[in-house]
Amino acid sequence: MRSFCTFIAASAIAVPAAYAPAAAQESPVAVVQSHIDAYRARNLNAFMRSFASDAVVVIDGVAVQGHAQIRELYSLNFAPGAPKLKMISSGQADGVVWFESGYVFQDGSELCCGYSEYTVENGKITMLVARTA
Repeated sequence: MRSFCTFIAASAIAVPAAYAPAAAQESPVAVVQSHIDAYRARNLNAFMRSFASDAVVVIDGVAVQGHAQIRELYSLNFAPGAPKLKMISSGQADGVVWFESGYVFQDGSELCCGYSEYTVENGKITMLVARTA
């Protein structure tokens, strides 16, 4: 069996957009798209930068928190020969960005499907909840 994981506080002071950090100005969809782009590029460092330092990732009921645990959880996804991500559908509702995905292995076989929901605050992913098929 192939091993891999599926992968997914606002300030009380208003800051004019011109002075806000660039990441805080990014829409949740743009943040998640950058996250997915880093995954597809197999750039683990860029992938990790999309998470808040205290982000929580829950996959099939198993939770990890913080960069060190998230990096360890996803390390196999960035190893040589890891399957590629195949997007099936995506959207945004109620402040959550979601997508359904599958994976394509080097031999062309596919595994379907995973579902991920992302919560983004201040330009960073703060929560990712995913289910695998």
